[in-house]
Amino acid sequence: MPRSCCATCRIPNYLKGTECPYGDDNLVTVGSKTQSCQATFHTNSRYKMCQKPAFKMKCCKSCQIPDGALPDCPYGDDVRISWDGVQRTCPEVAATTGKNALCHLLPEACCGTCHIPDHLEGLECPHGDDNYLSINDEQLSCQDAFNKYGKTHLCQNPFVNKRCCKSCQIPVGAPPDCPYGDEDVISVNNKSMSCQAAFNSFGKARMCAIPNYNKKCCQSCQILPGAPADCPYGDDPTVRINNQWSSCEQAIAIIANMITDQSIFIRRIHGYDVLCCDAVLWPMEGGVLACADKSCAMCRVPSMEGPP
Repeated sequence: MPRSCCATCRIPNYLKGTECPYGDDNLVTVGSKTQSCQATFHTNSRYKMCQKPAFKMKCCKSCQIPDGALPDCPYGDDVRISWDGVQRTCPEVAATTGKNALCHLLPEACCGTCHIPDHLEGLECPHGDDNYLSINDEQLSCQDAFNKYGKTHLCQNPFVNKRCCKSCQIPVGAPPDCPYGDEDVISVNNKSMSCQAAFNSFGKARMCAIPNYNKKCCQSCQILPGAPADCPYGDDPTVRINNQWSSCEQAIAIIANMITDQSIFIRRIHGYDVLCCDAVLWPMEGGVLACADKSCAMCRVPSMEGPP
């Protein structure tokens, strides 16, 4: 009824030519609710609503794109989103959980929060690691999850790889069979320790002979080029003799003082699983020990089921 309301509908000269000379209508109906344009955005995406011609005509002021708006996010984040059954803002969720999960699930609703700056565009992990992962109903940081379940194992999971994208990046030049190096923490006999601590306690050759530990300590268990096949890791730091842990030299000295027959001496060493392939000592008269030719290793890496 433009003629009947011509005075009310008259556009002032300073507003002529503008896209929204009358501003928003007081009320709009969306679904079963009649409310203001701004109230509508509390439960509906501004971006999606403003794509609808009828709504945009009634809420033309609210649907105007501000100067300097991001091309991929003209209206910014939605006012509220539902996250874990709770109404929150996008920045609140990002600060709590991290951006990777949020931006994967709600890229349009949180387009402002998820916007990638030009200097980070094209990177594999522009948002960095998320703050936590939910694994087996437990919230863990990426590093805590790696310590508990193993980095190599977790980073092969697409969900974890996405959430921990920075930590799961494979260094340039990393070997395919050991992309992340040794695990920071491994469990041996229900105790957490580093690979090196496990080697010190149970012997490197014994640990690396077990497939599970060889995989978790893949960097340390790599056999260097030129290493002898029967002594790939050199002497173990300690060996068990008479229920005591001793160095290779001490262990051989103990046996040599008890046994003078060379053939029995060698068998006795093998009987105690002494891994002293680099430090073989031969018994001499009077109990004096002398180093044998190290190329003639008398000890072999035994087949072990697990650490003692």
